[in-house]
Amino acid sequence: MVVRGSPNKAVEGTGPGVSGFEFCGVVNFSVSWRVAASRSLTLIVSRMLCESCHQKPATLHTSKIIYDAAGVAGTTQEQHFCEQCADVYHACTPGLNHLRDLICLSDFYRSRLYDLLETSYPAAFEGSDNLGTEARIERVKCIQAFLREQLKKDGIELNESGFLMLYGDFIGSYHFYTRKDEFNKRKG
Repeated sequence: MVVRGSPNKAVEGTGPGVSGFEFCGVVNFSVSWRVAASRSLTLIVSRMLCESCHQKPATLHTSKIIYDAAGVAGTTQEQHFCEQCADVYHACTPGLNHLRDLICLSDFYRSRLYDLLETSYPAAFEGSDNLGTEARIERVKCIQAFLREQLKKDGIELNESGFLMLYGDFIGSYHFYTRKDEFNKRKG
């Protein structure tokens, strides 16, 4: 089965079986399969658009799990935004402004901070597979305290939202995980 189409509209293709398919032009799309009574297969591919502007491709996808009073996971709410609408959503939603990634650390400064963190708190880079929830929370608190202290020493003043942007950049970048892997290889 071969499926070809424009990224601006849904495309369909049918065939007697699943022998593979080729699709050109879309990165963000949703796929659904339907099998008719005749056992032929239909593939429907459509581009996922931003749920706010309905014009641009959705590039940021979030899932929020709603918990009941007993702490049991219930429904999941998914949202799909283009970059511009996501920025507006995060700016206007209390508690989400720090997700905007407006500021970040330079590679040089981040590397220097990792050197200092490894010296003063090596547990930050140790494997976390066997850590319980309390130990993980304590690790986060220690890394945040370290980062706050270093920023203060360097005369960098930030509000809480700015700090959380830098903290997310500090521990969420591939640099952190590369450094963590290197640390654990050396430790053996």
